[in-house]
Amino acid sequence: MWSGFDALIRQGVGFIISILLARLLVPEDFGVIALLALFLGLANVFVSAGFSLALIQRKDLTHSDESTVFWFNIAAALVVTLLLFAISPWIADFFVLPILIPLTMLMACNILINAMGSVHGALLTKNLKFKKLMKIGVASTLISGSVGVYMAWADYGVWALAVQSMTGTVISTALLWFFSPWRPLPIFSRNSFMKLFSFSGWIFASMILDTIYQRGYNLLIGKYYGVYDLGIYNRADNIQQLPSGVMTTVLSRVAFPLFSQVNDDKERLCRGARMSVRSIMLITSPIMFGLAVLSEPFIREVFGEQWLPAVPILQVLCVSGLLFPLHVINLNVLQAQGHGRLFFRLEIIKKSFGITLLVIGSFFGVMGIAWSRIIQSAIGLIINSHYTRKHLGYGLLIQIRDCMSSIILSAVMATVVIFFDNAIEMDGVVELLMLIAIGASFYLASNILLGIETFKEAIYFIKGENQDEKSN
Repeated sequence: MWSGFDALIRQGVGFIISILLARLLVPEDFGVIALLALFLGLANVFVSAGFSLALIQRKDLTHSDESTVFWFNIAAALVVTLLLFAISPWIADFFVLPILIPLTMLMACNILINAMGSVHGALLTKNLKFKKLMKIGVASTLISGSVGVYMAWADYGVWALAVQSMTGTVISTALLWFFSPWRPLPIFSRNSFMKLFSFSGWIFASMILDTIYQRGYNLLIGKYYGVYDLGIYNRADNIQQLPSGVMTTVLSRVAFPLFSQVNDDKERLCRGARMSVRSIMLITSPIMFGLAVLSEPFIREVFGEQWLPAVPILQVLCVSGLLFPLHVINLNVLQAQGHGRLFFRLEIIKKSFGITLLVIGSFFGVMGIAWSRIIQSAIGLIINSHYTRKHLGYGLLIQIRDCMSSIILSAVMATVVIFFDNAIEMDGVVELLMLIAIGASFYLASNILLGIETFKEAIYFIKGENQDEKSN
């Protein structure tokens, strides 16, 4: 519940802030900051090296283990920060944008500050202290967002986005130290490092591949199509990630530590995975279908006319957003069971496909890149779910069957919304709100009238009741 509040409030506040920034800044400003996404993403991976997941996954942690991870993160962050300082002129020359030199240096400092609180955050997550994490997340989002909006209003351009990010990291790290009682010991244990790296090493390598794929499009679009197209693509991607991001953030933060606690009980783990699939798709499916059919009025009324070129990209990426929660659940199951080496092998296969598709798609513009991500997402889900079936007996066909009612009702709902969209002639914002209300009402009523089992299960869960006892 607290993890859900954290995600909803933080994403909700972040969404409002993003609207204000989108109306105060131009697509090029967002494109410039997005050029650094690949470099900063890789830097953060090298700093964490997968140890945060290792801290959550291991049951036999000692204070020495935790302290070893802390000092490794600090040392790695310092090295990476200095390296980014050194290559900042090269990055600026590559994109022919001199402003990237000071921007890279500022964002590099962000990595060092973030490393100071990474262990605190991992331990709070491991112990399910989501109320504290909610307070930290909401406070950092509010304060940093306010700073960013003020600077955008004061015409600081891209620096508003950079300082917003830095402010959020500083506030978050300070609050993690304030709310968490954990403090590092002045010790670095080689045995602790090797014990944790046996799991995190494979995750680390997997994260590098994932980052290259997930953020590689920034480099391709920014270099060959320009910062305007990159800003437009990023806007579509961020909008798509908002609803799926809220749900998967909650799911990942709760499911992974809970799955890890029962990783030796396959029956309980499978039951948890099935409930996760049904619950997440019950909510994600109507949101992604609705966002796809209402993308044009949504972007026009919320973000402004200057962002309308993002509409077709958003419609395509909504398919990826629909599949994303299933990826998260399958991967959490594998990680919770300690299959780090298998996880890495799967990442090599999936990201090899993904990077190849990304390069091919880049020849067809930003829409080609968007479609390449859909194809990779489908291939990746088939691969992930194959091993979930092998190790847990819960494969793709069963997963699809578990969420099929939600997908079908969402598709019917989308058709109803399109019909009313063509029939209603009203002012933009009023019409958008009315269409959202019609879609939500239809979906809710359909679940109730048809007695959809997944919907009833969710209601019992919210009420804290046992479904089996209720049915008896």
